[in-house]
Amino acid sequence: MAVGDVIGWVNSDDFYYPGTFHYIRHIFEQNPEIDVISGDYSFVDADGRIRSVHREVGFDRNVFLFAGKCYLANSAMFFRASLLKKHAGPREDLHYAMDYELYLRLSAEAHFLHARRILGCYRLHDDSKTVSALLQMQEETKRVQEEYLERFRATGDWMSNPLACRLMKPIAMARRILLKARGGCYFPKKPPAYALDFKRSAA
Repeated sequence: MAVGDVIGWVNSDDFYYPGTFHYIRHIFEQNPEIDVISGDYSFVDADGRIRSVHREVGFDRNVFLFAGKCYLANSAMFFRASLLKKHAGPREDLHYAMDYELYLRLSAEAHFLHARRILGCYRLHDDSKTVSALLQMQEETKRVQEEYLERFRATGDWMSNPLACRLMKPIAMARRILLKARGGCYFPKKPPAYALDFKRSAA
């Protein structure tokens, strides 16, 4: 139903921080070659209190594919509408790993950019899927991962060997940790002023 040139996808219990839309619009306007923008995000509790700040590296297909790790939050992702329409958006047969599958599917042609700014929140509470259905989410993610690994193996590349795929998992995870450390993602842990101001104004 969205009619804009840029589409964000936020679940009913999450939210965006003030200034996010203006910030994202500016980046897309200044970078016409970029198709998807990801950002950092915060974990909040049921009352909106910040639990932690999650600073990340940009989309890395090897980490997603080989490690089966969806480390970007859809509440901090924005897409050009033309790209989503071309690829039909998230798959409706998936209930937990639709974002993981979508990013892998788009990565075949999309150009990703990561913005070092907290764009939205990821709310954790007893009824959220991440908390109440963690096992189901992991199982579905594993099925999607295997689906894409099967396609990768069909290429005949040397890394399509099952043993090579298994070896790639720790390599991909180590790469993400090193990139996060080099990019200063682990510190500081204190939320930025605009996130704190928003929490005070919403209290």
